[in-house]
Amino acid sequence: MKLQQRLEQLPNQERAFMIGSVETIHEQWVFFDEQDEPSALIDIINDSYQIKINNQWETFESFEDGMALGKQVYAVRNGDIFKIQKPLNYVYQEWLNELTDEAFSKLITLLNTLQFSLFDCIYCHNFLFYKVQTKPINGVNFIVFDNGEELCSVHHHFKRGATRSDRFEVTINNGKRHILSSL
Repeated sequence: MKLQQRLEQLPNQERAFMIGSVETIHEQWVFFDEQDEPSALIDIINDSYQIKINNQWETFESFEDGMALGKQVYAVRNGDIFKIQKPLNYVYQEWLNELTDEAFSKLITLLNTLQFSLFDCIYCHNFLFYKVQTKPINGVNFIVFDNGEELCSVHHHFKRGATRSDRFEVTINNGKRHILSSL
C-alpha cells in the first residue's frame, strides 16, 4: 500500500498540520505559522489544504494568483487562517514506503502510544535509499523524532533478500526503550 493510502487510514496524527495566517507582502503570499515563522505560501502547499471560512474549515486543491481553488473558488485575504499538512522529507517518505503494511502499522502505533507522531520526524538516514544493488542486504536506518517535549531515536535494523525482516529499537531521551520486530 502506498504512503498516501496509509496516511488516510491512520487515526489523526498530532502535529500533522501547520496552522497560521497569510499576508501578501511585495505581491507574494506569505504564510506565518504559530511561531510567526514566514514561508512563501506557494512553497508549502503541496496537496489539498484548508482555509477557515466562517469558523468552518473548507478544503481547497490549488492556489493561483491569490485564489484558492477547489469545489469553490475563494479570494484569499490578508489574515485568513490556513491549515496545511506538514511535508514529509523525501528520504523519510521512501523509508516509510519500504516498510510492509504490518511493520508500518506496528511502528506508528508504538510511536503514537509514546506521544510521537509520524510528522515529528526531524532526521532520517535511510541506508536503503542509497543502495541500488539487488543483492541481499542488511543494514540500519536511523530516524529521530521530536514532539516538542521529548526526543525519540529509532534504529531500524533490516534484512532484505530471500527473507525479509525489520527490527525497530526505539529509545526515548528519558531512557525508556522498546523493541519491535516484524518478520
